[in-house]
Amino acid sequence: MVVKNMMQKLTEQEKISKDILIQLFEETYNAGALCCRNAPGYPVLSSKGSLPAVLGYDTEESLLKDNVLFVDLVFDEDKDSVLKVMEKAVAENSSFSIEFRCHGRDGMPVPLCGAVVYLKNTGHILLTFIKTDETIWDRIFRLLPCGICRVAVDNVFTIMQANEIYYDIYGYTSADAAAAGFTNEKFIIHPDDFESVRHEVGHCLELMDSPTFEIEHRVIMRDQSTGWVLVKGYIDKAGGECFLNCVLLDISDRKKAEEELRVSEEQNRIAFLSTENHMDIYDVKTHVLEHPYDDGDDERPNRLENVPYSVIAAGQVEGDSIRDYMQLFDSISKGNPEGRCTIQMAARDGGAFGWYEIKYRLIFDKSGSPERAILSYKDVTSQREKSLAYEKWSRFFEQQKASSLGYYEYNLTKNLYAGSEESLLNTLPSHIQSFTEAVGYYVEHCVYEEDWKKYLQFYSRDRLLSAYYSGTKTDYIEYRRIRDGNVVFWAAGTVQLISDPYTEDVRAFILVQDIDDKMQRRIRMKNQIEVDSLTTLFNRGTVVKKITAGLADKETGCRSMLAMLDIDHFKDINDTYGHQFGDRVLGDIGKVLSSMAYSHDVYGRMGGDEFILFLTGIHSADTAEKRLLEIISSLNIEYDNPDTTVSVSIGAVYPCGSLTFETLYSAADAALYESKKGGRNRFVIRHRAF
Repeated sequence: MVVKNMMQKLTEQEKISKDILIQLFEETYNAGALCCRNAPGYPVLSSKGSLPAVLGYDTEESLLKDNVLFVDLVFDEDKDSVLKVMEKAVAENSSFSIEFRCHGRDGMPVPLCGAVVYLKNTGHILLTFIKTDETIWDRIFRLLPCGICRVAVDNVFTIMQANEIYYDIYGYTSADAAAAGFTNEKFIIHPDDFESVRHEVGHCLELMDSPTFEIEHRVIMRDQSTGWVLVKGYIDKAGGECFLNCVLLDISDRKKAEEELRVSEEQNRIAFLSTENHMDIYDVKTHVLEHPYDDGDDERPNRLENVPYSVIAAGQVEGDSIRDYMQLFDSISKGNPEGRCTIQMAARDGGAFGWYEIKYRLIFDKSGSPERAILSYKDVTSQREKSLAYEKWSRFFEQQKASSLGYYEYNLTKNLYAGSEESLLNTLPSHIQSFTEAVGYYVEHCVYEEDWKKYLQFYSRDRLLSAYYSGTKTDYIEYRRIRDGNVVFWAAGTVQLISDPYTEDVRAFILVQDIDDKMQRRIRMKNQIEVDSLTTLFNRGTVVKKITAGLADKETGCRSMLAMLDIDHFKDINDTYGHQFGDRVLGDIGKVLSSMAYSHDVYGRMGGDEFILFLTGIHSADTAEKRLLEIISSLNIEYDNPDTTVSVSIGAVYPCGSLTFETLYSAADAALYESKKGGRNRFVIRHRAF
């Protein structure tokens, strides 16, 4: 780079004397310079600087004997390589780096490095040197296996200095780069990345939290291919000017590997979502089970802690399979590289229990300890059922009669009642002889009204026959039934479809069981995950998720309003009457809001005394204001002990339209601030155009 700068000065002065030229080089090179004539052996004309002393001579005169040739100063073993550099400089009229050994006066080789420049206008060759053992940093600059450059902080990042490896990263030599116009970073940075690089550098310069920075960006190689470089730099503001001293590493291979890994991961994700298999990742040390791919119909939380115990406690594994399930995770903990088991567990979509073959493979850390297990789940319900004989299933249902609410057999092919019914529930009237009649009777007399549609769809004769011939032999439904006294409870219907071994008619064995305790546990567990225990409203994470889902429906968004609500002077309430009374107020607010929620509304507590309301089915601005007025009025709560009145303030946005949750939340929060600033116990609504 220094040679390049000197050459720029030389071209500005075509008739410059050789003594001045040498002086220019002396400014940079501490061992001085020689001026030679372009002739065989390169006769030395003059010397400047400390070069005679470096070689062990007393004076310049003692070095420059009569007709001394430059090649005679060069160590014999280095002459060929030096002559090639000299000849190339003359042939290309350019500058080159040079490194060789000279004869010292004592006969010992003196290592030198520097530059050789041919001056076409004068016919002279200039050589300028530094003593190698005195310039270790120059050697590092030249020999480090990475690109090094110093660039100016201007509009194009002009290159002030760079080593050969810097140019080699892009497929150039320094000479090639100069010829191609590669004198600044803009020449090489990918056009789509240049502005972002400028922005990042400008941001670092503006903040100056640290003089160092790190940037990754794309570059255009000499062959026009796209590569990647990692730039680690230091901001140098010496002398009032600003420069970037940078180290560059070619990370094209790393980026390619990252992209291949990303594509591979995406392929794996698509592969899993395109099959009936599921996959989980289990952290052996924290006992956390995560489901990495969202398949759209998974009702189970994507993250489960305290596994396997929490899964068992939630009733996700059938009793007979618990032992095998525990043994599988015990095998993982012991570091067995792989394992498998087949168990009966609940489907991820919250539907029927089925049989799943679980396989795992372990990933170990650097110390050889088990770190993660990759578990895959394959639904083998159909395969397992096919292996069970007709008699085995008959015995199974026979054994279940004692603990069931009802046991029924039907011939689906002929649509006939099969003649055996044992039930602790409602008994079929004698005139009902077909399966479809029985289903209609139970819907009318036994099934909770809100589950009629689900029940009729599940027990559709056409659906069950189609399922059987499609390979499904077992089906399962959870629904609500009514006991005497109109008591609602949860029941499960298990249907086993079996081909009669004698007639090949499809027979349906139906077992009805009371699962109310299990369902209540499941509901409680879900509530613990989704509900704020103090107010019984949705907690922050759940309410954000549900509102976001509601906004995804364009029609719902156009008829909805988002409102933020908090309790007026709640801090004073806590300070005056204590946190116990404050908790009571929060609970009362939650009860009132719950009682006012419409079927598709979403109410939640964001934290502290801040609540969020997603009100649906609002068709006009008048309706929106009436809803908020009703809420404000209902939450004006008077207390006798202590004697105080609680009120709330509300800020709302209507309609929600196609806005994101974050945008709506920010707008409603601003409206709430305006409401409180205007006197509290009131609401402010920001109306948007439809």
